[in-house]
Amino acid sequence: TGLTLSADIVIGADGFGSTIRRLLHPAEPPPRPSGYWALRGLARGASELLGGLSAIGYLGPGVEAAAVHAGEDAVYWYVSFLAADAPTQSADVQAVLTRGLAPQDSTFQAIIASSGHAMRVEPLYMRDPLWSWGRGSVTLLGDAAHPVLPHTGQGAALALEDAVALGLALGKGRSPAEALRVYESVRQPRTARVIRRGPRAAAVTTTRSSAIGLMRSTALRALPMGMVSLMARLAPRRDPHRLLR
Repeated sequence: TGLTLSADIVIGADGFGSTIRRLLHPAEPPPRPSGYWALRGLARGASELLGGLSAIGYLGPGVEAAAVHAGEDAVYWYVSFLAADAPTQSADVQAVLTRGLAPQDSTFQAIIASSGHAMRVEPLYMRDPLWSWGRGSVTLLGDAAHPVLPHTGQGAALALEDAVALGLALGKGRSPAEALRVYESVRQPRTARVIRRGPRAAAVTTTRSSAIGLMRSTALRALPMGMVSLMARLAPRRDPHRLLR
């Protein structure tokens, strides 16, 4: 458009296909297929279908799915499936549903039916961690810096953590460039670990391997949900930004 802007700091928070990342790292290889696809949707007026639960999950041969309470009247849901099971002729929502890839459980099907057109299906891609996010007074945040597979359940959480860390780094009287390098040094190791965790999680939750499925089912049955909740409460809670405070 010919518009020129000036700023003290530029934060590239422009998502997985980040233009800022591409300008900062022009030699970076393109994203590569993960081997998984995702069907996702938002159902309005469907909260009662969860029966008072905050979330429900399904694990089956080659499929992971869940529905999560996402507001007073909204339920977010997703289905993860193998790229090998994706429709070959069409990548639209109806083609996926016609192939029966979503769980046939009546509750989940009712949630899907409540979504109308608020659904999308897409292949999932991966990137390796960046060791250096930005330079000068430019940096990255969220998926632009560290896109993760949704199987980690950490994409939005990491972006929120980034925002907190960035505010802390900028609030210490440092120069913009110095503050951004400190922010990156704290966030990069943590986010790199989550990026690497994604394929490992997906290999357990979205697989047709009978051996992995058996081990997964055995572990889930052997560990009561009360114990899972207790372990979560007793887990060490380390401040990821203690070095910035």
